[in-house]
Amino acid sequence: MSLFILHQKRIGVLALSNGIVCINGDESKVLCTSERVVCIAGTMDGSYLIVACANKQVKCFDLKTGILLGERTAARRPTAICLAENPTAILVACGGELYAMSLPTLDKQRWLLGHTSSILTAVRVCNGILATCDRNEKARISIWPQTAIIQSYCLGHDAFLSRCVFVNGNTRLVTCGGDGTLKLWNTTDGSELASVNCSQVLTCLDISPDNSRIAVAAEASSMIRLFDTTDLKFLRQVEVPSIPVDLTFVFDHLLLVVLDDPRNVLTSVNLGESLESPGKSINELAACLSFCATANNLTPHLKALHALDVPVDPGQCTDDNHEQQRSTPSILMKHHLPMKYDPSELARPGSSSKKRRRRQDNTSTISSGHGDTRKADDDDDDDEFPQS
Repeated sequence: MSLFILHQKRIGVLALSNGIVCINGDESKVLCTSERVVCIAGTMDGSYLIVACANKQVKCFDLKTGILLGERTAARRPTAICLAENPTAILVACGGELYAMSLPTLDKQRWLLGHTSSILTAVRVCNGILATCDRNEKARISIWPQTAIIQSYCLGHDAFLSRCVFVNGNTRLVTCGGDGTLKLWNTTDGSELASVNCSQVLTCLDISPDNSRIAVAAEASSMIRLFDTTDLKFLRQVEVPSIPVDLTFVFDHLLLVVLDDPRNVLTSVNLGESLESPGKSINELAACLSFCATANNLTPHLKALHALDVPVDPGQCTDDNHEQQRSTPSILMKHHLPMKYDPSELARPGSSSKKRRRRQDNTSTISSGHGDTRKADDDDDDDEFPQS
């Protein structure tokens, strides 16, 4: 489940398995996809919604009308998407490679970069800087759109990375992941500026519009923790009715949270500053509550029509496969990671490293430096894509 919000346009999009709830002001609609939705993104002007599905399909919809404007089959199953500007494109992470697709028809595609023997888990762009995170504990900082130029690597996590956000422009980056740590980086040289251990697999991360604080949530906890962006100082924590699946700041003091409870999919969290400007804040909160109510009312409709995936009730779980899904963190299931992920297994002598070398010896590759490679025969699959 994913959430995309444009509060200035009163637009909200909630992706639930193979159904998408779109709410534009007082109107609501349901967009259907043939396969499970993996991730969503949208343009800041509220024109386009981009959807990536588990069957490798990437689709672009008109947010106002719901009409399908473009569709393309990705090279591999998408794991993350992100909107980039100057030039405008949708960035699609396919396995360990990143592609740029033109909007809105998606008819042009260009290969950007690759992480060797890994899977990309998060992508962000800000003011000409591109951050790509993977399951091999690293974040790569590149120049956009000249992605062959690597500015730095952020190294220090002990497990896969799940999310990242830029802080105060593009000079700082915050990452989180499977080792339970929240880290602040200098993107210029890749140095670690601060680190906080939350002792749980972190899956949700967002930054407030004023860049003053970060909200983070863990896989098996109903608590949302807030940290200062300067030094990751702990500020407070807020409890929500169920485990968060996704979250986003609507305003500096207002969060929308997607929950794993099928009876209460979406909720809002007021962080307590509403007394400073009561009129405006009350109106904002009322709009968000209306969005939550509409989304929750449409969820049973989506479930009935499209057989949405609903979390298994522990009391009714009888199938071994359901038991495994219920006990496995969703972030691991999303990126096909094993339950017990050991970074040392990636370079164990005589094991996977030798196998990877043999595969690379049998495949002609083009190297872009620092261990990032691309299969040469992928060149023929890429269409021309405009450069800035």
